[in-house]
Amino acid sequence: MVANREEILQTLGERQETIRGYGVRRLGLFGSAARGEARPFMFRAYRAF
Repeated sequence: MVANREEILQTLGERQETIRGYGVRRLGLFGSAARGEARPFMFRAYRAF
């Protein structure tokens, strides 16, 4: 299963409080997932600032 950009952003939004609990102030989605070009078995890259 491949999560699309909207699904990824929705999941992150649902877990926002937990993520902020780890001290994350900003979170970026980039690469093929951000462009909506993700394929199965691709590494998903998330970067916390």
